[in-house]
Amino acid sequence: MLYSLNIYRIIGTLVVFISHLYMLLLPNNILGGIGVELFFVLSGFTAYYSWGNKELQFKGFIKKRCCRLLPMYIITVFGGLVYMIYAGYNVIYTFIKLPIHLLCLQTLFPIANITTTFNGAAWYVATLLFCYVVFIPLKKIKYSIWIMLTYSVLLYVLKPAIESIPLQYHFFYHSPFVRVIDFYLGIIACYLFKKNHFSLNPVITTIIEFFIIASIIILLTLFPTSIKIPAIYGTLFAILFIIANSGKGISYRLGKIKFNQKLSTYSYAFYLTHFLIIMTILCIVKIEPSNNFYHILLALSSFIITCIIAIPLFQFDRYFQQSLKNKF
Repeated sequence: MLYSLNIYRIIGTLVVFISHLYMLLLPNNILGGIGVELFFVLSGFTAYYSWGNKELQFKGFIKKRCCRLLPMYIITVFGGLVYMIYAGYNVIYTFIKLPIHLLCLQTLFPIANITTTFNGAAWYVATLLFCYVVFIPLKKIKYSIWIMLTYSVLLYVLKPAIESIPLQYHFFYHSPFVRVIDFYLGIIACYLFKKNHFSLNPVITTIIEFFIIASIIILLTLFPTSIKIPAIYGTLFAILFIIANSGKGISYRLGKIKFNQKLSTYSYAFYLTHFLIIMTILCIVKIEPSNNFYHILLALSSFIITCIIAIPLFQFDRYFQQSLKNKF
């Protein structure tokens, strides 16, 4: 069992949540970019761990991935629709954009007010589905590694030209054509983990984990714009996941605790819910970001409300998944 990943899934979710508190608290931060990059590498790692050595039929694989990801996603999209109507957005324009989000096409459109409409955090699901679409050819490491290396180099060469386009932030942050590199780094990491499996001393494992995490924090602090450079942090996360799962370090021991396993299973519901809660609170109270006691209380309230809503959302999803399993 990859117990270590339970902890990193929880950490990634909390990092994204904290980053979105910029709407309530100061200062603005870019932690969310780190959390999202972690999720894509982690998704590639777990995908290869589960299906890397299996023969997959494209239609069946995508169907299962959609059934796993989309029920909660669609609920939060409609939740975002209710919010946007309540907040006074243009109703006609909002309904025009709705099919784009229901079909998970929003990250293919480099327009900010389309990509993050309804639920600002849900774009991750649309981009991740694209990564799953190309997972079957990508998992054939012998052939895909040269294609992905060439593609990555080409992306870096074209980066200055892309950055000259006003909408380039979307491309490097939301676009599946960039995030697939992080996803693939997770695949490569798991491939190396399974092929060259080795055991590390728990103390050494913990020290290396802390060193990599500290390196990420220092790099982000000294060079905040480096978050826009594809694969820099993804490579560090890939190494981190190999090390963390090669020895029973601190993340393994924490991830094995039943409570943390439970938290990890709720993380997807929390992730999809939190942005809507923060935006709804902000729409009701209509305040500017600040660090006074009232704003901190609102931030804490948004966390508690998100936890409360994520629980029944997860339970519904589990019931829905079980119904699908019984049906098919």
